Amino acid sequence: MRGQLFESPLCKFRLMPKNDTAIAGLQYRGFRDATAVVDEQRRVVRVSFSSEHPYERGGFLSEAWVEILGHAKDECDLSKLNAGAPILYNHLRGRADRLGKVERAWIEGGRGHAEIRISTRADVEDIWTDLSDDLLANVSVGYKILERKLIQENTDGPDEYRVTNWVPMEISLVDIPADHTVGVGRAFNLGPSASGIAYLPQTSEREPTAASAPNLPAGENTMTGKTTAKDQFRLEEKKRRDQILEIFDSHLTGDSEQFRVLRDACIADIDVSVDQARALLLEELGKDSTPTGVGNVQPDNSFGIDTGRAADFASDFVDGYLHRQGITKGELSREAAAIGLSSLRDVGRSILEMSGSYNVGMSPREEFSRLHSTSDFKQLLANVASKSMIEGFDNPELATHREWTTKVDVRDYKPHKSVSLSELSGGLKLVNEGGELTYTTLTDSGVDIRLARFERGIKFSREMYINDDLGGFANMSFQFANAALRLEKDIVFGQLIANPAMVDGNPLFDASHGNVGTAAELSVDSVGEAKRLMRLQQNAEKEQFLDLVPAYLIVPPHLETKAEQLVNSIYDPDGKVSSTHNPFAKKLNVVVEPRLSADSETTWYLVASPNSIHWFSRIYLDGNEMPYIEGPTEDFETSGLKFKGRHEFNAAPIMWHGAVRNAGA
Repeated sequence: MRGQLFESPLCKFRLMPKNDTAIAGLQYRGFRDATAVVDEQRRVVRVSFSSEHPYERGGFLSEAWVEILGHAKDECDLSKLNAGAPILYNHLRGRADRLGKVERAWIEGGRGHAEIRISTRADVEDIWTDLSDDLLANVSVGYKILERKLIQENTDGPDEYRVTNWVPMEISLVDIPADHTVGVGRAFNLGPSASGIAYLPQTSEREPTAASAPNLPAGENTMTGKTTAKDQFRLEEKKRRDQILEIFDSHLTGDSEQFRVLRDACIADIDVSVDQARALLLEELGKDSTPTGVGNVQPDNSFGIDTGRAADFASDFVDGYLHRQGITKGELSREAAAIGLSSLRDVGRSILEMSGSYNVGMSPREEFSRLHSTSDFKQLLANVASKSMIEGFDNPELATHREWTTKVDVRDYKPHKSVSLSELSGGLKLVNEGGELTYTTLTDSGVDIRLARFERGIKFSREMYINDDLGGFANMSFQFANAALRLEKDIVFGQLIANPAMVDGNPLFDASHGNVGTAAELSVDSVGEAKRLMRLQQNAEKEQFLDLVPAYLIVPPHLETKAEQLVNSIYDPDGKVSSTHNPFAKKLNVVVEPRLSADSETTWYLVASPNSIHWFSRIYLDGNEMPYIEGPTEDFETSGLKFKGRHEFNAAPIMWHGAVRNAGA
């Protein structure tokens, strides 16, 4: 399966190449385990936080793999825990979510154990009460994977790895119940995904109704007068059950055993979302026809996003959002259109759900904080930035300087001699029968150019996530690319205006170079003179003509209309007789550049095609003409993500033969 597309009726994903390196980001897995109060006065509780139970991992953009946490000697580094690691609530890191600390941790019987001490703060009193009454018995551990070893390759499923070097960083008490085979941090998912292969336990034979659903209280907590996370969870759970019942009631008629069993299973498993239940129902309804799939779920639902489509999801995400902002045009796939209509929080929560990190009732702040630990979300943002940058840089109307200059690749930032056109000294020589072959060398008349680096930071803030402002982020990347194009033009046309010295010590445009025309307005006669000067250009040894043909007429905006009349008129626009032929009709391309006006409103240039002569170089690092994005990295000052846009570029004329300047009148 490695490297191939896997498809099921509900999802498809592509397995990526495997590796045995460290796994980026903090990982989570959880257990439901009876706790034991060791010291009630000091509030010390004993918990089990890890085992060697197999657990399937993977993300939208990474290969699925089965993880077995090693508990042998030297496989688990308990130094962080034994140094007093924090006890958190649902892996949240706010001040109010720190419940206590680890007193000691050890490995015994293939499991990780710890004694934890709970704070005596008033706002933690309800946590301690639930622990004491064995009502909060769910434990989850956050850890870093430093090394894993492949222990079994599977052709019909994910490969199995043993984690031989891992560091537990924190222990959390969590709300959502899960047994030891699923665990908090392992979300129930449809199809192969980040959290495991789906199953639906057939655990209920009764027919639940709205009346028989558990009496889950709503509103404020009667003890505190505030809505707690538990209260919010109960509200969400009641809403989930009611909506699943409504979905099945609205789609089904009669009493079908198969649908009733499916409905009961969906309600019984707390990790099955409303949209997952709808998808399963649609699949069951369509077994005798083409599978419907999750893509038909309406995008305005909280989890109505087909995240199971793996590599395709990343592409659809980028296409949908850039199309929504008007950055890209054209037709979209159904899935990309649905994602484009979804809010960014919907996408973020779906990613958290698929990675096993979503808890019901999480605030936007908590969601965004948790997303920081998922490489998938960061990669999606990087993809958006890169694609919008490509769209912004691919602008022919703005990139007029590329038409008449030559792209050159360099490999470092050292000064490079950009070698100009060098002719064989003396040309080809006649060799008579038995005559001796003569040799020549290429003469270099280039100038030194050093690559320059230009950078700008781009931020994706927590506020942009909450405000669903991915478009603002994409537009920043788009505008960075536009700015890179304008920077190139600033340098290129700045060189024309500056008239820099060439290797012979004379300016680029100089009478000694034979490339300065008699000052005159644009006309057939003045352009004709410039054409003649270009035709007369010779190699460095003045032994051969270069046979250059003019291709571009570069003018400031003040001369734009005059230039277009000149190159588009069949007859000479200045001729006294209307039938006088215009020799430049349809033979020159007009390039209009406003930067030239800063120097002169009358000066114009006649330029040869870069296919016939390399006289003006644009240099890039390793052929990378596009600007690119680095990152993201976390911005701890703003609780956001930082990207760096970079463009490595420079330009300069390396010889004078390819252009003629006229100061105009």
